[in-house]
Amino acid sequence: MLNKLPKIIGKRKKRVGIGWGSGKGKYAGRGNKGQKSRESSKSFFEGGQVKLSVSIPMIRGKLRNKSRASEVLAVNLSDLEKHPLVKNGFEVTEENLVKIGLLNHTKVKRCEVKLLAGGALTKKLNVQIKASKTAIEKVISLGGEYKS
Repeated sequence: MLNKLPKIIGKRKKRVGIGWGSGKGKYAGRGNKGQKSRESSKSFFEGGQVKLSVSIPMIRGKLRNKSRASEVLAVNLSDLEKHPLVKNGFEVTEENLVKIGLLNHTKVKRCEVKLLAGGALTKKLNVQIKASKTAIEKVISLGGEYKS
């Protein structure tokens, strides 16, 4: 039984600094002299200049002032049309879209939800979230309501 088990062959760790023939001999892949060739140097050390992790929060402009709510979650009319839980008179709110599983509840907290006019619609809906002009026109033309 034991003699039929497959042999486990593990790859040995490369031993650096053990002769020229090893491929990592003499300087062990660290180059010649200098602070980085010595025994220990910090991984993100930049020679005394201000570290990148410290200086990034000081950056001015686009990255610094970017709005957290700039991401938009789009819901198409075709998504509502295909969904089995959406009936005539369904109220389209963020909470209801999360309940029926069209949106993720963690993303709704930090993003803006918008209804788009992609696809056809045959159901009467009561929309209470942001929507595009054409989506509003389609909803109202079928006898639905729009409240922003």
